[in-house]
Amino acid sequence: MSTNITRRTVLSGLFYLGLLEFLQIAWNLDKLRGSGYTDLLASKLANIHRDKHSAKIVGVEYLRSVPSEAKPNLLIDLICSCDGGQRAEFTQADEQRLVELLRVRERQDFEYGRVVNLRGWILSKTESRVCALAALI
Repeated sequence: MSTNITRRTVLSGLFYLGLLEFLQIAWNLDKLRGSGYTDLLASKLANIHRDKHSAKIVGVEYLRSVPSEAKPNLLIDLICSCDGGQRAEFTQADEQRLVELLRVRERQDFEYGRVVNLRGWILSKTESRVCALAALI
């Protein structure tokens, strides 16, 4: 039984092995991106309300009205105003500071008309998004 291995076969095999390794690295990076600071901040924000059940109900209702925001990373970006510095401040904040930061955002929402009407309740978009995050996590 003779096996004829050509240079083309070897190069083709090396190419596919390299491609496989690249895909494995990319997949691992996606897993890392989905963990760490983003998960920590998502968890901190989702658990900020004492009545988690009510927060989830409000969050589900908000996501019904804005289904395009049903992604935890997007909600975090919107809550933190997509500013890397502010996102870092949110991530590093203890619970008391996090509540203060959210209250400032909520007041700004009302000042600038960034509100939503959920079944007759007028809520700031920030508060609604925090509740949506609680519903997703």
